[in-house]
Amino acid sequence: MEQDIIPSLVLGASFLALFGLSEWLYYGRSFPVELTRKITHAGTGLLSLFFPLIFETFWSVLVLCAGFAVLLVISKKKGFLKSINSVGRKSYGSLLYPLSVFSCFLFCKLSKHDLVVFYLPILTLAISDPLAALVGRRFGVKDYRVLGHRKTYLGSFAFLASAFLLACMASTLMGFGFLKLLLFSLIFGFVVTAIEAFSSRGWDNLTIPFAAVVVIVLFAT
Repeated sequence: MEQDIIPSLVLGASFLALFGLSEWLYYGRSFPVELTRKITHAGTGLLSLFFPLIFETFWSVLVLCAGFAVLLVISKKKGFLKSINSVGRKSYGSLLYPLSVFSCFLFCKLSKHDLVVFYLPILTLAISDPLAALVGRRFGVKDYRVLGHRKTYLGSFAFLASAFLLACMASTLMGFGFLKLLLFSLIFGFVVTAIEAFSSRGWDNLTIPFAAVVVIVLFAT
């Protein structure tokens, strides 16, 4: 645990710097909150990729994730971190994100599966999810409704295409042959895209990694 102190401090400072960047973009450059949220969303996921490389046990990850969850709860109640919190809709996404990261890390450490079971779900959350939102808002024309909330066809396609490509790259690391790689990537892409479409109010930050882990485990066993 002691050897994790310095890496934890460095990563903690990096996360705070990311929040600071989002605040500067929001206040200093007048970036819309939906964009600053997605920048923070993607950056948080990418920084989290260092966890398996640095931490041997889950305690340091638990402290980091719990600490930022507490920070986000306080910021929401006290009205700061506007670049994350000032959205017009009710969302639990910023609070569920640390839970997802810790859960994936814990499962990775306690199971016999390799690092793909951590990296693929987190990369899907960090890349596919914000990409779908940004593409859908910028270029999406035709939309559809799922359980009362709006999705765009183009945004969902962006999610599917990026998740498929991420799964293809992960499949090579898992040693899949071509046919299994293709089947896994297609099923993975369609499952997580469907889960994203049915999730609302930020719950996709939890449901997407969960669905991703399930598909990986089913194919890896």
